[in-house]
Amino acid sequence: MVTKVNKLYRTHSVTFGADRDDRTLATIRINGADVGDMLISEVLARRWPSGEEFWC
Repeated sequence: MVTKVNKLYRTHSVTFGADRDDRTLATIRINGADVGDMLISEVLARRWPSGEEFWC
């Protein structure tokens, strides 16, 4: 996965924002694809819980 991201690095965009608690959030896209979704599909990350799941 890291190699895949490195190959596509030059065609990326980063968008910053904040959540309701003023924590920084960022979305990284490579060739229009969300890197978070790429990591989740490779089972290298997981989605943030909806609030019903305990996170630790």
